Amino acid sequence: MSIEDDDTLRGLVNARVLSKTADDIVKQAHDAVRHTANRVRKFREIIIWFFAFGLIGLGMQITVSSVKQAGGQPLAIGTFVGSMKAIGSLIVILLLDLEKI
Repeated sequence: MSIEDDDTLRGLVNARVLSKTADDIVKQAHDAVRHTANRVRKFREIIIWFFAFGLIGLGMQITVSSVKQAGGQPLAIGTFVGSMKAIGSLIVILLLDLEKI
């Protein structure tokens, strides 16, 4: 079956012109042929987590000399803001994961 044939059959299913039994048969055939392999699915999940940790690490590099120069108050504010960025990045990644990129 070609991609065009699969698209045509999926169009029939989406148009709801086939019987329930025929819809189920076409859906099962589509899932049997056009599915994501387990290895690919796991690899995508791992890549998403690496991407999340990469986003969390952005902007969170503070040197000791800069802390001594600025004092304690900016450190507290920076820690709070950095934590919020990290949590926000993680939420974005988890939302993207729900869409199955």
